[in-house]
This record gives sequence, C-alpha cells and structure tokens, in this order.
Amino acid sequence: MGARGDGSSSAADSKGGSQPVAEGFVTAVYPAEGLNRVLPLVKWLIALPHLVIGTILFISAVPVVFLAGAAVFFTGEYPEGLFRYTTGVQRYINRGVSYAMTLTTDKYPPLFKLSE
Repeated sequence: MGARGDGSSSAADSKGGSQPVAEGFVTAVYPAEGLNRVLPLVKWLIALPHLVIGTILFISAVPVVFLAGAAVFFTGEYPEGLFRYTTGVQRYINRGVSYAMTLTTDKYPPLFKLSE
C-alpha cells in the first residue's frame, strides 16, 4: 500500500513534486505436473555451461554495481545501460538457477541472452 493509501507509491523529488517509485516482485510458480522425473539427475551436468557463464557474469557485474553506485551518488540517477546490464545478469542467473537448482522448469534456458 502506498503512502497515499491508494495502492500506489511515490517519492518526493528535488522540486517538491512526486515521482512514481518502481516496485518489483518476483514470483515463481512451481508446475503441478509435467516435469520429467529423470531429468533432475542430469540437469546439473547439462547446466554446467550456465553455471560457469553465470559466475563470470556475476564477477563482472560487481564493479558495474559499484560504478553505478558512484553514478547515483554524484548524479542522482542510475545510468540506463548499467541498469540494463545488472538486471540482465540477474535474469540470466535466475534462469540458470530455476533450471538446474530449484527444478521449477524443464525448459533449457538460452545460453547467451541477458534480456527478457
């Protein structure tokens, strides 16, 4: 529920107005049926390229996050390119984890796709 009580959120900007605040939610629905019962035995092996690439992307995203933090500190805005990169890395890691670790899907994730 927002500060106004109507379900929306806003934050005051430097000019006294208000800007909408982005709220994010992650939902993962576990499928009730249709998952292969044998595939979890080899999913970790099939997903090794994703785990290696995800680790490399995560390591490369750490300095990007610090750079973005400095940009936010000095300019007050999160640079669009850095935001897209960090959210793309997180999406990539989430797809790999949902396939190999949490076993919520049998669909093999794309190997080099950072966007939706």
